[in-house]
Amino acid sequence: MNLVEPRNIELNTDVIGEFLGLNMTDTVKNNQFTDMQNLSSDRFPFIHPRKPRTLVSTLTSATALFSDGLKLATVEGTSFKYDGVVKGTVTAGPKSMVEFNKYIVIFPDKKAYDTVNGTFASFTAPDIDYVTVHMNRIFGVKGQNVYASKLGDHTTWDDFSDLDGTVNDSWAADIAGNGDIKGITAYQNHVVFQTETSMHELYGYKPANFQIQETVRQGVLSNAYCELNNTLYFASPRGIFAFSGGLPRLITQDLEIPFVACVLGTDNKKLFASVYDGTNYHLIVFDPETGLIHKEDSLNVIQFAYLNGYLYALCADGKLYKFGSGTESISWNFVTPFYYDGDAFHDKLVTHIELHAELSTGSSIQVYIDYTGSEFKSIKTYNSTTDRVVKIPVRVRGNKYRLKVTGTGNVLVRAIKRLSIGGRL
Repeated sequence: MNLVEPRNIELNTDVIGEFLGLNMTDTVKNNQFTDMQNLSSDRFPFIHPRKPRTLVSTLTSATALFSDGLKLATVEGTSFKYDGVVKGTVTAGPKSMVEFNKYIVIFPDKKAYDTVNGTFASFTAPDIDYVTVHMNRIFGVKGQNVYASKLGDHTTWDDFSDLDGTVNDSWAADIAGNGDIKGITAYQNHVVFQTETSMHELYGYKPANFQIQETVRQGVLSNAYCELNNTLYFASPRGIFAFSGGLPRLITQDLEIPFVACVLGTDNKKLFASVYDGTNYHLIVFDPETGLIHKEDSLNVIQFAYLNGYLYALCADGKLYKFGSGTESISWNFVTPFYYDGDAFHDKLVTHIELHAELSTGSSIQVYIDYTGSEFKSIKTYNSTTDRVVKIPVRVRGNKYRLKVTGTGNVLVRAIKRLSIGGRL
């Protein structure tokens, strides 16, 4: 008589209680997500929706947004507005603006608004696409040329009266042979500007000792810069980089999104990036404290601006949003990678999943499962009429599956618990 060797029955429990954001690559981990919408790292290590937004207004033909630290300025058609009031006329289209000694200086128009006296005037300057302020002068770029205004004077760009290049003089140079310059910004004690393929850094405190150094073979997308916590972030066709001297570090290596265009902004805590991949827009958020990336939605942002503790976003449809404000009810979701239970030496018999979540009054959560990679089937739905803690059981048949969880409102997902019973072959 042949006797069957008894199985060594095992009870296995795998608890995921720390969630590490978005990873769209093949190296995704069990505690990351292959896709998501409207999630944030605010309640790390748990899963939680982003903060609400307020729709401040809907503007007509808006192409630019700027903050001087006191008020918001916009360009709407051919009108330049400060705090919502028309102050002058400009050409329609995108702008590069800086605050300089109580003036808002506007390029390529070569116009300036005096925020103290309320006057709006033109001035003479070279043709310039992008500008920044450093050491009490404006630096600007156009084509392969770099310009600096006279010290403290945004209206004078051609004063080369002192051949020794004293501190007061204007200044100009070029980087012939390296392609057109696509962006410029001030960072720490110098100026950074980039072509599509290379980074240049300008050091010195007066025209006589200004020096341009090509430092890194890494380009930038159309003036996509943002400084946060003493780190300069910039977007290139390869993704978003963090730069604090030395070699820039890629921070979006877990995203499989082509970077065709990008706009950056910050609320002084996180980096926000509106990324265009050639077809769709993605609002990506990087948290430097945790190093995690989350995706919010498909907001097509023209420009960001920071004012009085809030980040504002002007979108292509003219809508102006105030982030972290209001009572918006947010719809959110996430998709897990495929979970594989068992291996060549183990035979998993039954698997259960529990989602541990906290639901606020008026919120909801739905759980879906997919075994094939092509179709999610609804398993559980909870609509909460009061604050409650739930454990959502999901019975799984098979050793390969993934989950999609959707919800509305204030829900905190604390853990995904996987329980299995199996035996060693």
